[in-house]
Amino acid sequence: MTGRALDSSGGVLPGVEVAVSSPALIGGARTTFTDAQGAYRVTQLPSGDYRVTFKLSGFKTLNVDAIRLDVGATMTINGALQIDALSEEVTVISDKPVIDLQATTVGVNWDDKQMEDLPYGRGIRGLARLVPGLSPTQFDVGGNTVGGSTTTGARNYGRSGQELIKFDGVVWDQFFGDYNTYEQVQISAAAKGAEAQSPGVTLSFVIKSGSNKMSGMYLAAWQDGAFQGSNVTPELRRQGFDPGNNKFTRYNDFSADLGGPILRDRLWFYAAYGHNYSGLFIPGFISEKTGEQVEYFTRLDNPTLKLTYQMSQNNKVELSQQLNRKWQPYRNASRFVPLEATQNQIAWTAIGPAAKFTRILSNKMAFDAGFNRSGYWWPDLAWTRDVRTIDLTTTETRGAFLELRREPVRWGYNGTYSWFTNIRNMNHEVKSGFLGYRSTNHVETYGYPNQQIYRYRSVSGDPNVFTRPDSVQVFDYPNDTNSGVNFNSWFVNDMITLTRQVTLNAGVRFDRYSSWLPEQGNPGTGPFAEKNLYPENRNFPVYNAWSPRLSLIYDLTGNGRVALKTSYGRYAASGSGVSASSGPVAADVNPAATRTTTYRWNGQIPYVPNPADVQSVSGGRGDRRLDPHLKPEGMDEYTGGVDLGINRDLTVRLNLVRKRDWGGSKELDLAQPFESFTDRRTGIDPGRDNIVGTADDGIVEVWSVPRSYPTFGQVIRLTTATEPGEGEDRYWAFESTASKRYSSGWSLLASYSIDRRDVRNIRPRNPNEARYPQSTDGVLSTIFPPELPQVYQGARLSGTYELPSNILIASTFTAQQGEYFPRIVQAPNALNQLVDVVVEGQAGRYDWVRLLDLRVSKTFIKGKHSFEGMFDVFNLTNTSVVLRRITVNGPNYLKPLATSGIDAASANPIPAPRIFRLSARYRF
Repeated sequence: MTGRALDSSGGVLPGVEVAVSSPALIGGARTTFTDAQGAYRVTQLPSGDYRVTFKLSGFKTLNVDAIRLDVGATMTINGALQIDALSEEVTVISDKPVIDLQATTVGVNWDDKQMEDLPYGRGIRGLARLVPGLSPTQFDVGGNTVGGSTTTGARNYGRSGQELIKFDGVVWDQFFGDYNTYEQVQISAAAKGAEAQSPGVTLSFVIKSGSNKMSGMYLAAWQDGAFQGSNVTPELRRQGFDPGNNKFTRYNDFSADLGGPILRDRLWFYAAYGHNYSGLFIPGFISEKTGEQVEYFTRLDNPTLKLTYQMSQNNKVELSQQLNRKWQPYRNASRFVPLEATQNQIAWTAIGPAAKFTRILSNKMAFDAGFNRSGYWWPDLAWTRDVRTIDLTTTETRGAFLELRREPVRWGYNGTYSWFTNIRNMNHEVKSGFLGYRSTNHVETYGYPNQQIYRYRSVSGDPNVFTRPDSVQVFDYPNDTNSGVNFNSWFVNDMITLTRQVTLNAGVRFDRYSSWLPEQGNPGTGPFAEKNLYPENRNFPVYNAWSPRLSLIYDLTGNGRVALKTSYGRYAASGSGVSASSGPVAADVNPAATRTTTYRWNGQIPYVPNPADVQSVSGGRGDRRLDPHLKPEGMDEYTGGVDLGINRDLTVRLNLVRKRDWGGSKELDLAQPFESFTDRRTGIDPGRDNIVGTADDGIVEVWSVPRSYPTFGQVIRLTTATEPGEGEDRYWAFESTASKRYSSGWSLLASYSIDRRDVRNIRPRNPNEARYPQSTDGVLSTIFPPELPQVYQGARLSGTYELPSNILIASTFTAQQGEYFPRIVQAPNALNQLVDVVVEGQAGRYDWVRLLDLRVSKTFIKGKHSFEGMFDVFNLTNTSVVLRRITVNGPNYLKPLATSGIDAASANPIPAPRIFRLSARYRF
């Protein structure tokens, strides 16, 4: 909270006592005094509703009420004091628009009221549907993405990846949070300050705290297939949509929380427990044993505990712990992967224990520091001991899934120091801080039956797709791998009030990544394994980067109602993933990694390897190196815009965003250089009509390395830096957003965005890439040719309207332009390998996605108790727009089918049909 104390003529008033109070503040009001320029500043405030009181002898005491302070934001509240000998007290309601005049960050804040009032899937992908500037690639309907992904998976103003997720300051993104436990979610998409490390979207989840008032909430939500319609049309059936059921079986959300004082104004607690169950049918997903359709379900259990202790007037300690247990027994299920071939996932994830210490050193200085742990324990189990078989033509899969156990762990630490001072009649807030963590990623892999995967290649009309042997993959399981990444960063930012209307932020940050491999090896117990032991190795590139951040805010009218904003930022750090870094790390070249050898196969099970049948070799035990001269990669970003405060509650934002990737790396296969690809084969491209012998047919060419080449079958790979111009993608975006805070019985968030991505490929490393720029080493890539830009548009609406008798109407709407899809032709090379050739990077485009959700609720209030009944409808228009098709020429070409998925939404090619949900919430 910042501002000035002024007299009736606009002159500054030094020495005014300023008190900032809120129910969210443990220990009572925070007090400071204005300086010689009449300015004050109070930092380290939790989000909440505030009152600011100005008091000076000879003037009327002024109270400014109803100030909403969001996470990470700065509110400017000025106090105009009137002379009065009687020292009367005046209370006014703040009329300040929610415009941050201290920062340019582009984003939104979702508080607990919005998350409770709006109908949306209570998960990160459901939330991503509603955020301006984000374009998700999967769409939640009624909770069908629950337990799937822990990140949004969305484009952020055209650019994907490097998301950073924090829970009460803990950097970790492998967590399925309980959305009933969050006070607020801050989503920062662009123009971030020096304290922000990642170029991707940043989501900060703030766990609720207790208060001096005991309060709690109980929620029960229920939906099932009886509440659901059907959106499978005759046209979808004609196109090849599987006839199976795509309905929910049931969805449950049961949660409870309780918070309050253990010692008033000294020790608060908050505790919660959430249980979530989402079960659906995936069309075509059956049990091979019974032939019946199987329920695909996910169960989440989330306990939470947070303690807040005010040690003294200026010292506070916060302790928190969130746990998550996930059971998803049929992960990767689809029309082509029956129950017996799926992955049985049972995982525990932890955010914490986390500790944070805050000390107010003086009215002008504050310090905080934190220490935390995060990680998960994730075993994958198989449902059968049958051998693993795959048909390369249809992707039909049978047999046991890969069994393994993952145990990543991260220890983190962070701290910030802020100092408010005046230099040459200009106010400065100097803020400096550090953030770091040590991550290890231990994976113990047990393998497949026989440590082999048997691959077939069917042709159209085959009654059994597992009759034509193609190739076999042989693995050196069981094995045990481990790797580590250290991250350390430091930043400093000076926020300078150049004039009463102009604020400059000048900052810089330093990021450093290093990686290592602990001592490890293969025990040699597998049938195709070699016993080996690799010593600890820390001889890998270290990525050091300095990143400047600049932003300028001009309060055009001087009253905080029109702000012009511009910024420049360089980002050279990465997201919150387990092994995230600004460049390749030790794990990418771990010699203990799995070694995979692919052979021609005659149908023999188990297969006895024959060197004359080798098609390719990849993975560990080879010579894989990182160029010691590798440099960090990153992004430059430029933004400009205007924030308009129409009134206290309504703001409009217009923004232009430009981004440019720089740096990067590429892997060179030194055992198979460009000139070694001398064997050329051709195949038929049946064209878009998927019929051989018609006018749109063509020829595809594929090259391979002959077995006689001296280094054929060897693994010799070097990861080196890209050359100037390679991989330097460009992005442009425009976004407009109108935000109406809840007042006068209604609220609204409306946005429109358009973005464009221009892609810069790396130079060809073999003739396949030279002929087909969007193919990489014969493996399907999503890289499009540079001459094919990608343009996307989207609109988002969410709002509430209160009717008489405590009836609330709430709705969310998403309209997003469909994704591009390629066309792929499979052709065998001289080694009889089936190569995926992307002959068209943009063969077509999916239709617009339009999803509308609606809620009607009624609240009954009696004293301090309230009961709310809710009726939600998801996918109100019952759209069945196709989201995924098979894009490989062949028997399933362009059929609306999905080959696999980590949740029910990704395994369904269309959105879930319209469904309603009944919920009840009790508060006290």
